Amino acid sequence: RSVLARELLDSFMDFLSEKSWDNLINGLVELFSSINRTFNRANRGAGRTSFISFADFFSLTDRDAVYDWTRKAIRDVTKQVQDEALHNQVSLINRAKEYVEDNFTGDVMLSHVAEHVNLSPVYLSRLFKEQAGANFSDYLIECRINRACQLLRDTGHKIYEICEEVGYSDVKHFYGLFKKKIGCTPSEYRHGR
Repeated sequence: RSVLARELLDSFMDFLSEKSWDNLINGLVELFSSINRTFNRANRGAGRTSFISFADFFSLTDRDAVYDWTRKAIRDVTKQVQDEALHNQVSLINRAKEYVEDNFTGDVMLSHVAEHVNLSPVYLSRLFKEQAGANFSDYLIECRINRACQLLRDTGHKIYEICEEVGYSDVKHFYGLFKKKIGCTPSEYRHGR
């Protein structure tokens, strides 16, 4: 991506090099003003009024200085956009995890969570793996098994009741998942093994 961005910037700078000084300055002001307007629309109320500052731009006196300023401004824009995209991804995954944590006792499916956070299931699955460090089904199992451990420690509920309470209808399947995740059966866990 950075190679493509660099190539696009170099192509843009070559295009501007053919322009007069006034056209060069006006073109860059229009470009970065447009970026500022787009940024302001996307971040209404965020407190920041501009993405690119022209404070030192108008004091530049030669093309090389203008090109250096432009390259730095483009790098700053790119980094900010990447940072915001990462922040948005983390926020979406946190919302998805909260949804799972609030609903794991029911029939939670990736498609339900994806709908809740307005993403496609395929994209959510990829983001979940990247941002949460586990795939969706592993996270769901982890939530259920953690709750089962709590219930085994803190209640006298029968194991089949706990199985149902954490979202499983098949006790044998529950036992298998529990043993795989915790290293012992639910009964052994309850009795302090």
